[in-house]
Amino acid sequence: GKRLVFKRLTISVSAACSALVEENSAGAVIFLHRTPKLLADTPYTFDLGNGVALSAVNNVLKATSSAAANVTGTLYGIEL
Repeated sequence: GKRLVFKRLTISVSAACSALVEENSAGAVIFLHRTPKLLADTPYTFDLGNGVALSAVNNVLKATSSAAANVTGTLYGIEL
């Protein structure tokens, strides 16, 4: 069990919408990153600066969209 720190996010959505990346810790949802409105089927890369750390080891990470759309992407980061 190591904590993850996310440094960069590459994401694409199947319909124009924004996406929200969250951590689920014991039922509490913790906001990590919200994208601006994205165009459909266009990959975007977001640099998260020094990174966004998960609050604890082995937490669930999820992405949801603001409209009916499939969300695909890759998170880049390091383990602490």
